[in-house]
Amino acid sequence: MVRKKRSKSIWISTGKKLKTSKPEPTPAPASSESVSEITTAEASSCLSSSASAQSSTSEINAANELRKPVISGHMGHRAAAILRILSNGSASEVRIRELLGDSPSTSKALRLLLKLQEVKRFGAGGRADPYIYMIAS
Repeated sequence: MVRKKRSKSIWISTGKKLKTSKPEPTPAPASSESVSEITTAEASSCLSSSASAQSSTSEINAANELRKPVISGHMGHRAAAILRILSNGSASEVRIRELLGDSPSTSKALRLLLKLQEVKRFGAGGRADPYIYMIAS
């Protein structure tokens, strides 16, 4: 006879379990000495793995702080062109747009460089007092 229980176990008439979705519980150790040995071994492995995880995390964080963020794709090329223009000194936004073209990608690259603190911006903006950009030092 086959019947299904709430634990989704299927039993046959001989009392053998065919299939279950729950894991089988492990039998308890016979003596208290074996319990302490298991606990000590598990605890030491947990401690060593967590210590190595912390050290590798701190090494990764230190490496990321030293590395400057990389702008990929078209924005990266546009940002590199802006930095080449500014390597000779400061330049107004009008001059940068004359050289690179008045496009949304130029505006986005300028904003991205400002956000990454690669360049500094002076002025109020507009026709009377256009933005002046220079490389941040």
